[in-house]
Amino acid sequence: MTTDTLAHETASLLAGFGIGPEILSAGDFAATSPIDGSRIAALRPHTPGDLDTMIAAAERAFPLWRAVPPPRRGELVRLFAEELRRHKPALGRLVSIEAGKILEEGQGEVQEMIDICDFAVGLSRQLYGKVIASERPGHRMLESWHPLGPAGIITAFNFPVAVWSWNAALALVCGDPLIWKPSDKTPLCALACNAILGRAIARLGDMPDELRQGLSQVAIGGAELGEALCDDRRVPLVSATGSTRMGAIVGPRVAQRFGRTLLELGGNNGMIVASSADLDLALRAILFAAVGTAGQRCTTLRRLIVSQDIADTLIDQLKRAYRQVRIGNPLEPGTLVGPLIGETAFGKMKRTAVLINCARGPIVDTDALVQALDAKTIAGAALDTVDPEPLPDPHPLRGRDNVVLTPHVAWYSEQAMAGLQAGAPGEVRRVLSGQWPLNVVNRAVKGKSRAGL
Repeated sequence: MTTDTLAHETASLLAGFGIGPEILSAGDFAATSPIDGSRIAALRPHTPGDLDTMIAAAERAFPLWRAVPPPRRGELVRLFAEELRRHKPALGRLVSIEAGKILEEGQGEVQEMIDICDFAVGLSRQLYGKVIASERPGHRMLESWHPLGPAGIITAFNFPVAVWSWNAALALVCGDPLIWKPSDKTPLCALACNAILGRAIARLGDMPDELRQGLSQVAIGGAELGEALCDDRRVPLVSATGSTRMGAIVGPRVAQRFGRTLLELGGNNGMIVASSADLDLALRAILFAAVGTAGQRCTTLRRLIVSQDIADTLIDQLKRAYRQVRIGNPLEPGTLVGPLIGETAFGKMKRTAVLINCARGPIVDTDALVQALDAKTIAGAALDTVDPEPLPDPHPLRGRDNVVLTPHVAWYSEQAMAGLQAGAPGEVRRVLSGQWPLNVVNRAVKGKSRAGL
C-alpha cells in the first residue's frame, strides 16, 4: 500500500463518519500512520483558549443533561451502540491505520465499545440509593447519587477508542458531559468516535443547542491541553490512562485543587504456569499476551514464571511458536504483530535493549560495542571474561556500571541487568528470536554462532 493510498483510504473512512476533507487539511498538527510513517492528515490543533471555551460549554450543558432522566440518558448510549455496530468495520480499520493494531485487534476494540454501552444502558435503570435506618422515630435516611459535572478524559494511543468509551458511556448515563483529550498520536480515532456519538445525539430527538454543543467535545493537541484540563476547577473529575510516570503527575496535580481522578496506568505483568497447566492453552495465552499490540499495553506479559519440571518443554514450544509469528503490515490478513507507534517508541525500545554474549572475538566487535554503549544505542552488555581469550585489563569495557562480565547468552531488560549487577543468578531468558545490533555483531559470522545469531 502506497502512502497516497493510505491517506486516501483514511479520508474515505472519515468521510463515512461525516468528517469532511477540509478538517483533514485545516492546520499543521500532523496525524501519521505507524504503518509507514506517512502523514494522513494535518489538523488544526486546539489552544488552551479553545479548551477554556469547551469547558465553559460543558458547564452550560451540565445542568441540562443532569435534568434528563437516567433511562433517557441511557437511550442515548443505546443509540450510540447501534451506530457503533453499524460503523464497526470502518472504525476498526481506522484504529489499525492510525494506531498500528492488527485488524482483529482494531475490530475487537470497537466491540469493547459496544459491550460497555450495553452495560451502561442497563446501569441507567439501576442508579440505586440505599434506605438507611435512623435512630430518630418516624425518620429514615436516603442515599442519593448525583452527577459530578464535566468529566475530563485523557487517553493513550494504545487503546485509542475503547478506553474513552469505558469512561464516556458511564459518564453519560450518570449525567456528566465529556471533554476528551486523546493521545496526540491518534487524534483521528477521537474525531471519528465523537462524530459517531453526534449521530446518536441527533437521533435522540429535540435537544437544546447548549446541550447538543457541550455534551461531548474533543480537544486535539499536545500535553499542554492535558495539563490545563487537570488544573481547571470546573472539571471535577479527570480520568487519565497512560504511563505510571504520567499518573504520578496527574494524580497530585488534580488533588491540589481537590479534584477527583481515575487513573489506569502501566503494569508489570507476570504469568505463572504450574505443572498441572494445559500447555496448549498456556502457549496461546503467553504468546498473544506478550506480542499483542506489539507489546505496547499495560497488560503486556513481561515475566513468565514456570514450574521447573515443565520449563524445558514449554520453552521449546514457545520457540516454535515465536518462529511462526508474522510481523508486518497490520492491514494484511495473517499479521500478528504490527509496528510500534512511532520513532520515539522505537528509540526507547533500542535504548532498553541489552546485548548478552557468551564469546567475544569472532562474534562481537568490542570496539563497536564500546561505541554503541557510549552512544546509548544499547543500555548495556554482558561479556564472557575468558572466551575465546581473557579480556585485557585495562579495557574500555571494564569498570562500567552497565557492563557485566559474566558468561550468559540472552536478552535482558534493564531491570534484569540491574539484577545481574546485584548478583542475581543465571540466565533470565534464552534467546528465542530477535536481531542483535548489527553494529556490534561481526558480519562474517552472523547467523553462524552457536547462539544462532
